[in-house]
This record gives sequence, C-alpha cells and structure tokens, in this order.
Amino acid sequence: MKPATNGVLNELPSSKLSSTVTDSALNESNESENFDTSKVSIELMGIDDLADVFHLGEILFTSGSTPILYRTWDAYEVTGAFQTNPDTSYVARDDQGRLAGFGLGTIIEKDTAWTYGYVTWLGIHPDWQGKQVGERLMAAMEHRMALDGVRMFLVDTSADNTGAIRFFDKMGYGSREEHLYLWKTLRGDAETRQRHTRERSEELEP
Repeated sequence: MKPATNGVLNELPSSKLSSTVTDSALNESNESENFDTSKVSIELMGIDDLADVFHLGEILFTSGSTPILYRTWDAYEVTGAFQTNPDTSYVARDDQGRLAGFGLGTIIEKDTAWTYGYVTWLGIHPDWQGKQVGERLMAAMEHRMALDGVRMFLVDTSADNTGAIRFFDKMGYGSREEHLYLWKTLRGDAETRQRHTRERSEELEP
C-alpha cells in the first residue's frame, strides 16, 4: 500500500478524475439526477482491465495537474492491487464496454478488534464525471469491506482539493486530519530510470 498520496477523483486540467483536481470532477450535480446509471456496470477488476485502468490513470494523474499522484502512479499500482486486493478493486464500464472509472481499495488488519479499509486510488474518466460513477464505486468498495469485517474506511486527499472534499463529505466521511506531503529529489541515471519506466508500462500491454 502506498503512503498517504492516494488518487481520489481526479480531473483533467480544466475539464479531469480518479481523483483530485478541479472541483467539477467530484461534483454530483443536477446532471446526475437525470442520468441513466444503468448504462454503467460496476464489477471486480479482472486481468483484462489492467491495461485500461493504468492508461486511464496516466490520463488523469499528470505532472501539471496532480504532481504527487503523477509521481506515485505506475503499472505496479494496478498489478499490485489485482494480485493483493482482488476482492476490493473495482471498475466501472459503460454499455459499450469502455472504462468509466476505477476504485482500488485495500484492507488493513491490525492486532486489535478493529479492521480498516483504505481507498488507494479512485479515478473517473472525464466523460463520466458528475454522473454518480464515483459514488457507485465507493459504495461497492464499502459494501465488500463491510462484509469482510472492516469497521472504519479511510480516504485521503490534499487539503486544497475542495472538489474531493465535497464528494467525501457527501459520502459521509468526516473527522478530518490534515497532513503534509514532503519530498526530496534524488540524483540518478535518467536514462536508466526512463528504461525502467518503459519496461514497467510494457508489462500491462496485451
């Protein structure tokens, strides 16, 4: 599980969500009230979904709009979720089979009476933002985790992501605690890093 840098409903620069950015991404506006949600199905993420999920994340998490998410999103985030959290990772597809969004969650078991759930990534295709896809993905993860004994479901987002905050407020999440993102630039061989990134991306290609 990655640290507190998860993707929560992102939008493309002025018009992107798996996780964060412009407020419009997480707004469940009046548009959603008249939208036929039966056009989108929510199902567990399968092996055939991995490449689509990774590429949607690349669209949503850009260095310009969400630098923290851009730095932490890679192919292993998707394959890792599929391998270690197959029962709490979901995709949304429209009636044409196109990917509308994804929600990747994990369960954290402690040596206490409490079991925790955590949203690692949540992403919605720009064409499907504001149409309840994010709500339905969250509901699917919540339902599954409740069946698995989770007592508290955790989400995080940056403090200035007002759209995501409104979304989670609407979903009933509270008890906010602020945290900081810190980073340090390390020196290294740029060519080696680029080759390694290409190899990881190619693992998801059919």
